[in-house]
Amino acid sequence: MGHFDNIIIRPLTGETPATTTGTIYQDLPEKGFLSALMVDLACKVQWSTTPGLDIWNIFTKFEVLVDGSKVVKSYDAKQLRAIAHYSGMDLSQLGWYARQSVTLHKEFWRFPILFGRYPGDLEYMLDMERYSNPQLRITYDASQTVVDGATYNAQATPTVRSEVLGLIMRSGAPKNLQGYIKSTEIDNWSCVVSTTRQTEIPRGNNVIGYMQGARFLDDHMYDYFTNHELTFDNGEWQLYDHDYQQLEAVESMWYPRPVELRLRKDVSDGQPLDTCVGVCNQLGASTAIAGIEQLSLQHEGNWMIQNLFIRGSAGGALAGATAADMYLSGQYPHQNMYFPLWRYGEEGEFGIDTTKYGRIDIKNTVGAGANVAANLQTVAEYVVPTGE
Repeated sequence: MGHFDNIIIRPLTGETPATTTGTIYQDLPEKGFLSALMVDLACKVQWSTTPGLDIWNIFTKFEVLVDGSKVVKSYDAKQLRAIAHYSGMDLSQLGWYARQSVTLHKEFWRFPILFGRYPGDLEYMLDMERYSNPQLRITYDASQTVVDGATYNAQATPTVRSEVLGLIMRSGAPKNLQGYIKSTEIDNWSCVVSTTRQTEIPRGNNVIGYMQGARFLDDHMYDYFTNHELTFDNGEWQLYDHDYQQLEAVESMWYPRPVELRLRKDVSDGQPLDTCVGVCNQLGASTAIAGIEQLSLQHEGNWMIQNLFIRGSAGGALAGATAADMYLSGQYPHQNMYFPLWRYGEEGEFGIDTTKYGRIDIKNTVGAGANVAANLQTVAEYVVPTGE
């Protein structure tokens, strides 16, 4: 009889402390049905004259490959964490400490890689015996000083550490295995204001949904989603033709649970904070530093990455590093919006059969207020039948 096992695939391992860029390679099990990976990663995030480079920017790519080069999963840390939220996981439970300590376990962040809709999904898992040379590959770059328009302190000695856990079924097989869910970036482009970008969704496998994201310092989510359209067969079926406010309403219908995050990090007045959401509805902050009377965002919560406002009891700005505990709640994890296509097709949870259509096109219009230095990305998720 089949059963799940919690397994340790990669024991806690430290990379060379002073290596600012690198790639972590880890072989995966060659037998069993893999439901999920939980990747534990830690590194130093140290404030200098600017905030420390955030951990979700340090780890730039997560990939699961089989048969040498066949892509099963491929996304960056922000996309991975966003999909985890849309799969029902709580981001506040996946890491909170973002400071310079390298001696304890508190700075570990967890990055879940799901091969189904949720951990333990009996219909979607990766049948490891069908493939050769399964491998996890993680790329990191702690040398970056500017990300999405914000200036950060690069980490000369990031002291990267890693661990990989797995949820796998052994000694049997699921009775109704359909395949696994593939997640991969299908488009990435530089922003051009007041224009429409057309992205064709590749056909072949059933599509579960897609996710689109963009972010930049002092910008708004609505600047990048002035209008969003999804059509099948050149308009035969038009699923979306919505402006930003309408998209926000639809998102609230399918995903009513807010994005919640907890951070402990060094912050300073007039320095940027990535709110990790497209719309920040709530920011709560506390600090043990005496004399702080106010710690807040400088602008409304729909500014995705913005400077902080920190004032002391005498009313003056408090510069220099202040260790703050922050709670953030909002919408659109890491400035990504998910479009659950499986909710709309007759196939239901098995996704929309793309072979029934000649073309499936996303048309996204960017407004005049967007920043031309920003990038936009689209990730699609598919059901891949077992063995393909």
